[in-house]
Amino acid sequence: MNQTFYKISLFFSGLILLAGLVQAYFYFQIGTKIYGLESFIYWFLLLNGTSILYHVILLKYFYYKKFQYSFLSFSLVTLAAFVYGLIVFQMLWSRETSNYLPVTFLILAGSGIIYGLTLILSRAAERPWLKLGGVLIFVIDLFLFTTLTWSLQYPGSISNLETYQEWAAQIGLLVPVFYLLNFSSELKRFKFVNEETKLQNTFNVIFGAIGAISLILVLVVGSQIFNTVQWFAQQPQRAQKLAEPFDARIYVSENGDTLKYRLMKPEDPAPQKKYPLVIALHGGAGSGTENLIQVDGSWTAQFLAKPSNREKYPAYLFVPQCPPGSSWGVVPNIPVVDELVFEAIISLEAEFSIDKTRRYVMGESLGGYGTWHFISTRPKMFAAAVPICGGGNPNFAHKIKDVPIWAFHGAQDRIVPVESSRKMIAALNEAGGNPLYTEFADEGHIISESFENTEGLLDWVFAQQLSSD
Repeated sequence: MNQTFYKISLFFSGLILLAGLVQAYFYFQIGTKIYGLESFIYWFLLLNGTSILYHVILLKYFYYKKFQYSFLSFSLVTLAAFVYGLIVFQMLWSRETSNYLPVTFLILAGSGIIYGLTLILSRAAERPWLKLGGVLIFVIDLFLFTTLTWSLQYPGSISNLETYQEWAAQIGLLVPVFYLLNFSSELKRFKFVNEETKLQNTFNVIFGAIGAISLILVLVVGSQIFNTVQWFAQQPQRAQKLAEPFDARIYVSENGDTLKYRLMKPEDPAPQKKYPLVIALHGGAGSGTENLIQVDGSWTAQFLAKPSNREKYPAYLFVPQCPPGSSWGVVPNIPVVDELVFEAIISLEAEFSIDKTRRYVMGESLGGYGTWHFISTRPKMFAAAVPICGGGNPNFAHKIKDVPIWAFHGAQDRIVPVESSRKMIAALNEAGGNPLYTEFADEGHIISESFENTEGLLDWVFAQQLSSD
């Protein structure tokens, strides 16, 4: 327990606090959307890896201070945090849920309650900053444990539960402040012998180097996420400008259900002429209720709304908005608004001069899933489909084998795994279909530029036509 160890402990305490504050900033800027960012998986891996190393430092401190109860309880916390981190990482990597997550979280929160109590009631309480930190840990983990237990027992009984739990978790990021103050006070208070054993020196050198590397990575990865967060933060202003050429409209079903959407009409439509209808399904960034940001969240809507494309491919451009907590289809355990979209399409065709043999559906990410779902649900409704970075149900391949399809995906996609598209294409080929598929080998989820620069794409889309309505 020499001065170098305390300085390393101070450094890691500050590093974890810095990373926690940066993540809290991201969360308060865009909310839970942060967890869907492609770069967040690397941030999560970095932050949790550094946190485990920080746990090792704290365990060493408790061991040498002979705070046995805190050492034992924090060992349990460390093990639970490691397992919980692995499960969350697997979910982020595979984009699939895990049944083990709630149980593991309860174990983590439960061990946190015990640990907090040891800081309050055992010998560790002799250190005032540790005691105050224990109070914060106990309160937060008790809240998380009880609310999750109650919600599992009585689903839906606590409104806005996820919001409360997120706030509690963000507040918990301040715990390193108390460790920081504790190490700082001890460093000033105690006199240390300058001698270092070989083991101490090795430990200090390794953790010092890891700490420096971690700081650099936190700054690098954090800056990457910051750019994306700023994109989301500026979305309202950007969306307002992008949506101006579109009419804001609302479809109301016979049951009173509403679908908000934007509609762009052909420029100077010729009398008696019928025009194609393009359904542009936005990604997750376009979900909302304000009937505005769906254009900003749709690559295809922006692409087709360019003056050159409007002139060359005149059409009605229909951009519905998916409400938060809903989907266009395929995504499990989430309400689907597909029928409302289909009804709105019929309503538009009764109002405007639309060619029913030239309906096209396209969309990316959430909209890519929706595109696969729409043609699987209504295979005879659409003359062509362009699913981008999405996925469908391969069991429906036989239903859509005759639908002209051109799918796109980035091979490095960490949001929607590229296998989602590959499986659909393979199933279609096996069913006797002839889909087109473009995969960008070096790109991830954001492939908008490469997609738009695909030669012959719009010529192919607008050349498709149903043989009969």
